[in-house]
Amino acid sequence: MIVVHSAVGNRAQRDAIRNTWYRTIHHFTDVRIILIFLVGSDQDQGLMTNVVAEGTVYRDLVVFDMIDTYRNLSLKSLLGLHWVNEFCAETRFVLKVDDDVYVNLRTIIINLLYTGSISENISQPDIKRNNRINTLCESFAEIKYNLSFVKGHGLVGAVNRKSRVMRYGLWGIEHKEHPEEFYPDYCSGNMYLLNITVVELLLKASYLYHDSSSVPVNENNSVSLSQQMRFVPFEDVFVTGYLARNIGVTCYHHRGFPHWSDGVNKANIVRLVKGQLLAIHNVYYLQMYRIYKLIGG
Repeated sequence: MIVVHSAVGNRAQRDAIRNTWYRTIHHFTDVRIILIFLVGSDQDQGLMTNVVAEGTVYRDLVVFDMIDTYRNLSLKSLLGLHWVNEFCAETRFVLKVDDDVYVNLRTIIINLLYTGSISENISQPDIKRNNRINTLCESFAEIKYNLSFVKGHGLVGAVNRKSRVMRYGLWGIEHKEHPEEFYPDYCSGNMYLLNITVVELLLKASYLYHDSSSVPVNENNSVSLSQQMRFVPFEDVFVTGYLARNIGVTCYHHRGFPHWSDGVNKANIVRLVKGQLLAIHNVYYLQMYRIYKLIGG
């Protein structure tokens, strides 16, 4: 399942995704891939009316009763994981994506699913002959790769290590709220992959954060409270950093997942085409159509 974080007013970005990289699923008739957009609420009733109409047409919108702001992203992320766990329990893997990310879905499926590695020269297998695979989740279970979830890597992305806590600006947080100088290691929030077991454990850890009850979540049948689980409004830091750390999961670094700096430029588009990058970040909707036309659907 692909879970795309979007804002109420970002209809153009959502349409671009529907009409570009998500359309490439038609290449894989025996692999089931579902995409949903997560949005919150807005005080502009005109925008909300449009969102309801959009959802009626495409049936791929999940709207939460929460104000859709940057500082509410941690809550939005947890609500999204809860929705997946509640209504799509058969899903085994979730790819979290921001709506300004262009994903080379073919590269993800071909390389991680079929060949088991990310190579510079992509060779597409005879997908139609592989009738064993009915869903994306079942397909990922066949991966024989060094990020195999059997080995415990239930969270994969571009790892940020020793990230310094900023005190000012959009990403600023006051010292009294977060006295530590550095964040724990975490996945870049533009795109990361996790399995459904980790989703369940993250949710349990988040419940523990709220009510301090004893919830069995790991192999020792308890959560270690020795590590502080600070709430921060930045969903990647909170979910893949603090919550993940408290369930004993660390983000496995994969070079194909984009860092924040992997934006739209000629070099990165070449890397995307070659399979060296699985996605590009900070892509405006018009650029999505251009990239789609350039690399082919």
